[in-house]
Amino acid sequence: MENNNKGFFLILFLGFLTPIMMLFFPVEGGGVSLIFVLTVPILIGISIVFSIIYFYLNKWKFTSGSKSIFLFLLCAILVGLAFLLYPYRQN
Repeated sequence: MENNNKGFFLILFLGFLTPIMMLFFPVEGGGVSLIFVLTVPILIGISIVFSIIYFYLNKWKFTSGSKSIFLFLLCAILVGLAFLLYPYRQN
């Protein structure tokens, strides 16, 4: 059960990856409003849905191997979306 909680909170944390990335990577001038209006709420919503799905994998009697595959896929989707939707400054 503790491993399930770690995966649950990891998925929720990855939903907030875009605001964390803003601290470390430069943002293009016009893209700042796009981040707050579109990207952040969409990624947080997707992470909430993914975390609920991952939380209920225990009740659906999935094995630990399939849960870890689900965790990897859900985290990869969230990280991929965060990097794809982030407006980088191109020099």
